[in-house]
Amino acid sequence: MTNQWVGNIVANNVNSVHSVTPFWKTFYGFLKDINWSNTQILINCDGVPTHLKQTTKKVVFTSYGESPRYPELMLLANSYPEVNFIWLADLEVYDYLLPFNVTFVQYRHWYIWLEYFHDCILLEQIPKVKNKVIDYRFSSLSFKGRQWRALMTAALHTYSKAESFITWHNADSVDLDIHYIETVRNDSRFSSLDWDFLRSIIVFDEWDMKKTPMQCISNYKNPAYEKSAININNETDSNSWYCTPQGSYTRPGPYLTEKTWKPLITGTVLLNSGQASTYKFLEQQYQLPCSKYNLHMDYDCIINDDFGRFAKLVEEIKRLSLMPLKELVDANIDACQAIQDLVLDPDYVNSLKQFNKTQDYLVSNFLHKNI
Repeated sequence: MTNQWVGNIVANNVNSVHSVTPFWKTFYGFLKDINWSNTQILINCDGVPTHLKQTTKKVVFTSYGESPRYPELMLLANSYPEVNFIWLADLEVYDYLLPFNVTFVQYRHWYIWLEYFHDCILLEQIPKVKNKVIDYRFSSLSFKGRQWRALMTAALHTYSKAESFITWHNADSVDLDIHYIETVRNDSRFSSLDWDFLRSIIVFDEWDMKKTPMQCISNYKNPAYEKSAININNETDSNSWYCTPQGSYTRPGPYLTEKTWKPLITGTVLLNSGQASTYKFLEQQYQLPCSKYNLHMDYDCIINDDFGRFAKLVEEIKRLSLMPLKELVDANIDACQAIQDLVLDPDYVNSLKQFNKTQDYLVSNFLHKNI
């Protein structure tokens, strides 16, 4: 089944019946029963269109891909007040104001990465938690240089460099990324950390953009997961609070990728450096017992102050760096085992599929209403 994943899980841009691949037709059950003459489907769009077809009365927009693209969607919805939109996304909307013609429906997307692992990887090769030999306290993988990834790297260099598996490829950094990194580096809460690595390249993994995306994404077989007690997930998107000229709001989230799933399937403690409330979301929406981790998770609940949240996370890294390694492993091993057992269970994946089937009914009802 590997071939069907390669062109779909990484990127797709669908806006017509002709371009809906078998992959997405299988994933979205509601696609079987659509009036294509007046309904437009936007699946995993790399860029939201600025114009709709003249005959369009309803739009289904699914947020899955490089980013949720919701600001562009809302702009499109405001441009077509006579069109009804349904937004399918695997996140919480929080206080983000939706246009009157947008209906939000929660739909499981993040588990696609997990299903990919089930379909394309021999699960018996994944090391079991209690068979792992732990050589590192922390691991942190950073390919593209980003604001908060830089901070995590600085924190580990300061508090646990000798006991951490750290990569810093410093790739694809642009002026905007460098600016954001400097705003963190110059903050009084972080300025005393060890930032000497910034212009270096630290490579101990096998990440190589010359490989196919799937080879990189599925690369769980490295010391970051096999030999580390804790993995900092360094998610693609980490900001949860936006201040704009139109007002401030909590960004919908969390945005999750394979970066979060890999520590979970390998039985490594997930230390979240992505968007706020990731632990709560995984616990409530994915039934993963993250609260059993022996971590101080209060930082993850700070939703309206990203700098404050990461300051608390740095404090937690410092605290964990002072614990005897065996004590740290023993305190978390049962939680890691429980999570690994769950995500590697085919019945668990099926339960997530079943949730989506119930949401398919909501979507179908929406599409058949005379609105």
